[in-house]
Amino acid sequence: MKKITVGIDLKTLSRREFLGTVLKGGIATTGALMLPWDLALAQTKLQVGTMKIGDLSPFFIAQEKGFFKDAGLDINVTAMVGGAAIQPALASGALNIGWSNVVSVYQGYLEGFDYRFIANGAINRRGTNDVFGFQVAVDSPIKSAKELNGKTVAVNTLSNIMQAACAHWIDNNGGDSSKVKWVEVPFPQMEAALVSKNIDAFGAVEPFVKGVGPPSGRNCPEAPDRILFLQ
Repeated sequence: MKKITVGIDLKTLSRREFLGTVLKGGIATTGALMLPWDLALAQTKLQVGTMKIGDLSPFFIAQEKGFFKDAGLDINVTAMVGGAAIQPALASGALNIGWSNVVSVYQGYLEGFDYRFIANGAINRRGTNDVFGFQVAVDSPIKSAKELNGKTVAVNTLSNIMQAACAHWIDNNGGDSSKVKWVEVPFPQMEAALVSKNIDAFGAVEPFVKGVGPPSGRNCPEAPDRILFLQ
């Protein structure tokens, strides 16, 4: 696999410098936009692509508290299905700024696109701050990764970070991810698809797997009558 190096400039950006960069091309961010601004300039409109997931809670808090407005920024938020959709929108100029993930950024790089990172992202460490969950319906006969062979599993975008994470979990817990039928379902629609039997399982992140952490076969605290964790 080709190794890429992404330059990170840690110097303080003025608002003028930041906007000069943003308006010339797309910027990928894996977290909230928390940069120092020169407040003297008038408001500037920015198109921002996001997902309603736990990783971006600092961004939404800043927006709710009016931090961007106070800094002279008029943020127009577009909710999107994932980095796989946000990256092309950045490349086309439809977005000025967008949240993304390492797989989407890498794929974009291989396609010849270049991005500037302006904010840090989330770091997950096993057993300390898990945000990933693999779930089945409470009445499902599936109790292990092996039993997912031949089943239909939903992720938010195909051939991206969630499918990679789910496949890794299956392969490392006795199953075979190559025998799984992968389908694309937006995070907010996964639980309904599971309950209606359109899918057999799904992999998602907070807040769509609230309370990640129970051992296999335990009920999800937020939906004890409908969802089981597989871990």
